[in-house]
Amino acid sequence: MYKRQATAGKQRQLLGMVKARGQVNIADLALELQTPRDDVQRMIYELVNMGLYSGYINWAEGTLYSLSLIHI
Repeated sequence: MYKRQATAGKQRQLLGMVKARGQVNIADLALELQTPRDDVQRMIYELVNMGLYSGYINWAEGTLYSLSLIHI
C-alpha cells in the first residue's frame, strides 16, 4: 500500500511539472522524481489510461507537452 501511495504522489508531481513548465523531457522527470525512466513511462501510461493526462506525448523525443501549450 505504501508503494501505491508513493507512486500516486509522484504522479501528482509529474502532472504538476508538466502543467507548470508546458513541456518536460521524460529523462528530466526521472531525475527530478528520483525514479527510473521505465517507472516514469509506466506512470505516464497509467495517467493516460485513468484520463488524468490528456496532453501530447512525443515518445520519439521523450517529451511531454501540456494541453494548454498545444492550444497556443
